[in-house]
Amino acid sequence: MDTKLTVISNSLWNVAGRAAYFIVALFLVPFMLGRLGKDAYGVMVLAMSVLPFLDIFTGEIATSVGRYVTFYRARNEIEQANRYFNTCFFTVLALCGIASLPVAGLTMFFPSIFDVKGWETASQWTMLLGAVSFIITAATGPFAVGMYYSQKFRLRNVFDVTALLARTAAIVLLLSLASPNPSHIAIGMIVAALVQGAANVATAFRMLPGLRISSKLFSFGKFKEVSAFTFYLVISRISVFLFLSTDYILINLLFGKKWVTVYNMGAQWVPQLRNFITAAVFVIGPLVTILDASDQRERIRSIFLRGSRVLLLILCPIAFFSCALVKPFMTLWVGRQLTGISPAAIAEAVWVFRVLVFPLVVNLSVSPAFTMFPAMGRVKTVAFVTLAAAVSNVFLSIWLASGLGLGIVGIALGSTICLSAKNAAFVPWYMGRLCNARVRDFYRLFPGPVLASLPGAAFAILIQWITDINSWFALILVGAFCVVSYSVIVYFRCLTDQEKQELSSIWSRIRTALRRKQVLEHE
Repeated sequence: MDTKLTVISNSLWNVAGRAAYFIVALFLVPFMLGRLGKDAYGVMVLAMSVLPFLDIFTGEIATSVGRYVTFYRARNEIEQANRYFNTCFFTVLALCGIASLPVAGLTMFFPSIFDVKGWETASQWTMLLGAVSFIITAATGPFAVGMYYSQKFRLRNVFDVTALLARTAAIVLLLSLASPNPSHIAIGMIVAALVQGAANVATAFRMLPGLRISSKLFSFGKFKEVSAFTFYLVISRISVFLFLSTDYILINLLFGKKWVTVYNMGAQWVPQLRNFITAAVFVIGPLVTILDASDQRERIRSIFLRGSRVLLLILCPIAFFSCALVKPFMTLWVGRQLTGISPAAIAEAVWVFRVLVFPLVVNLSVSPAFTMFPAMGRVKTVAFVTLAAAVSNVFLSIWLASGLGLGIVGIALGSTICLSAKNAAFVPWYMGRLCNARVRDFYRLFPGPVLASLPGAAFAILIQWITDINSWFALILVGAFCVVSYSVIVYFRCLTDQEKQELSSIWSRIRTALRRKQVLEHE
């Protein structure tokens, strides 16, 4: 299988894996809420909300493992790769040991800190067992580099979904057969961590010939290098947290809880789309590291520009058509169910959606760069620029919302302006410096997909001007027409002859691969 088909296949597997989590959550969350009740479910959410903070450092060290092990194995420097792996692995174990002390204290005083009256013992067990699942996941996380380096994302997603199903089965059985307790959720997480951890360890030794685990391979020089790399990744992660979470905090402080709900109606779809796009482009990470190891800047440049072009072709219709149809969608989805919220509030939620979704054309089209920066070891400058944008977002949002009286739309504007400025100006420029690309090459990708989206968006707006879209069938019908018209325009006006041939070739290879699989199954 050639590189293009491998990347496409891996992207589809990653998106499918993300969809599996979404689908399971769609059914599992109502089941857990029904069995546990609102109070016990809230206790579980509180306990689980602490765990991501423990993962801030250990999770980014796993990213460091992927970068350094892949880089030195690509150069066939196995001993160096082993030193980096062991340095990261034993650092994670040390961090888990250090984290156990505050976790023990938090577990002991959890009931009094969070005021969970009536659920004191259950909350402590939930917190403790959740921490155990975190330690298992963190300790075995570095071994996932085997599938990362080998680009076996299909296998990785199979194991991920297997762990997900094991967790789901354990939770359903425990909540059905035993007296419902929030700690049952944490037990399910331990089951998933054990399944995933065993898969990571087994595949690492199979896919990384010469891998050795020994404390003697720990290097303080490598530790210093990995720590610096991880530090900048942590800054970037905290900055992203500021972007994603401060909106709700500011709205609650400035306007009250009711407006948090209204804002969430318009904002909650952005993280979902971002997660799917991030999953799709994550697969280029090991390929870019391998190319970086042999200094193949032209191929890295090609991956960035082609990846951004593909994302633009996907994102433009999503942004244009959803913004055009968001008003009837919002009315059909939640508008008739919300009591105590005025039509004006729902109208603000519509504008929040448009303000946050439309700029995704820029903000997510540069997603390949967010995978490529750490894959190339270039994270310091990116970290501080992202932090500056995140801090600016807080002050600008407050000024727009309160100073100019724009309300929750001002909060959305502040976030969008800062994020879009960073992604539209800094990211293409910095990526250009790293791989000898011209910034204008990136901006030239926009006109075709944008212009191809306009007729469909205009049609959707015209239909709403003529008549109301008051049923799901009508909404889907209008949306389908927009997508079909866009696809036709893109195929005949945007794609080059070479791209059409590549598309036809990829489809032929997929069909051939499926036929071979069917033949093998019959034999």
